[in-house]
Amino acid sequence: MLEELKKEQPMFYQQAILAIQQKKINHAYLLETNHLAEEKVSQIIEFFVFTIIQNSSKSSKKQDQEKLKHLINSRNYPDFIEVKPENNVIRKEQLLTVMHQFEEKSFYDSAQIYIVYEAEKMNTSAANTILKFLEEPQENIIALFVTKNRYRMINTILSRCQVLSLKNTTFNQSLEIEEDVKEIIQDITKRKETPLLVNFKKYSEGLCKDKTTALSNFSNLKDYYKEKLEEETTPDPHLLEIIHILSQAIEKLQYNVNMKLWLDQLLLALTEV
Repeated sequence: MLEELKKEQPMFYQQAILAIQQKKINHAYLLETNHLAEEKVSQIIEFFVFTIIQNSSKSSKKQDQEKLKHLINSRNYPDFIEVKPENNVIRKEQLLTVMHQFEEKSFYDSAQIYIVYEAEKMNTSAANTILKFLEEPQENIIALFVTKNRYRMINTILSRCQVLSLKNTTFNQSLEIEEDVKEIIQDITKRKETPLLVNFKKYSEGLCKDKTTALSNFSNLKDYYKEKLEEETTPDPHLLEIIHILSQAIEKLQYNVNMKLWLDQLLLALTEV
């Protein structure tokens, strides 16, 4: 798995695995999967958890590596808890249960890890609860939030995590592109015939009906063009410019901006590429 990560996920390997092996372990991570296949994500998470536990143990007694991997992969390791949405929502009570379980000292005297899957589905109470734990992290308790798109997370949680982003090696097959995103892809292709500003109202009411929706849609749009760029033998300067424009726009959107002015400037910049 280690060699596979080095080859397929070099950035993740550098920022996460290598750093952890050097004892540089954060108290909170956010894993952006970019719609990578669930089976592959699960394998990466299992190895991530294994690496943390292996490198955080304070015990002089070394754990058997194969036994440790088996316990993690079979979900029988006592210091590893997973939280998943129930009826499409993650509630405060689920997170409080985790914290209550972790009041006890680690069974193996190593890090205690909890993973929140589809973390963007935390309701307000759950988000506020976990925020308190992130603001006052407890020693040896590590959080991992998993989401397909970091921009679906609220900024107060996102800003307190080290963001780890996976490269989607099967993007075209697995990315769930919304119809509104498909439409603007077609419109960008025809931008020299019909300027994007012509469809301002359509985008404003669909793609950008609110900031959260805009962040998610334009992040997917950027990922689409990044994948297109990777398919090119020779980098297309137009694709590079589109990705650059979208990256800047997404960054600006995380702050207080006038949505209509922001969209107007973005559409004009994309048309001129």
